Amino acid sequence: MQEKMGQNHRSHMGNDSVLSKTQNPFVSNFLQFSSSVCAVAGGVILSSNTSVSKYGFILLALSSSQIFISSSISNSRGLMVYSASLFIFVDCLGIYRWLLY
Repeated sequence: MQEKMGQNHRSHMGNDSVLSKTQNPFVSNFLQFSSSVCAVAGGVILSSNTSVSKYGFILLALSSSQIFISSSISNSRGLMVYSASLFIFVDCLGIYRWLLY
């Protein structure tokens, strides 16, 4: 009896993890699309080498933040670590160096 309850508990846990990955697909998809738009716009502004180029880092940081949030919604740990460690660090360094320094 107890073994059967354990199996039910495990299968219930498996269903929860599947549901947690798809609980907000609209929000996750919107953030992914918006992140792409911000990344392209930030990259174009940054590469234009004009007086407003430094503001491209803000859009790139926004893009990285959106990817981090989207990957946390979809429970994609690898992408969360990648976006947090590499992109957000580099973007914050660019903001510090070009806007605050």
